[in-house]
Amino acid sequence: MVLATDVLPIPSDANQLELVIAGVPESVGTVAMVLADGGYVNADAMERVEKRGIEAHVAINREEQNVRRYDYRPPYERKLEVVKDSRLIAMREKLRTDEGRRIYARRA
Repeated sequence: MVLATDVLPIPSDANQLELVIAGVPESVGTVAMVLADGGYVNADAMERVEKRGIEAHVAINREEQNVRRYDYRPPYERKLEVVKDSRLIAMREKLRTDEGRRIYARRA
């Protein structure tokens, strides 16, 4: 369920996670969980969100994201970034668990 939207003059969502959460109207209730694609990866922001008691599930690499079955672009080899930040590694491992996969699949 999409609870907040915004149009921004920047191409990256990396610094928008907290702003999107703040954009959820109070009438909806308290945000308890957020599911976000890899565009929102920002270890500092994810850490702040989780310190506020909001469970975050953010895809770290393309492998955690759903593949578009309707993507007709030519295939290409894309090398994944080497993840070194321990917070990002922990998030990646969280999403690789059965529970993490089940929860993140709700994003589809």
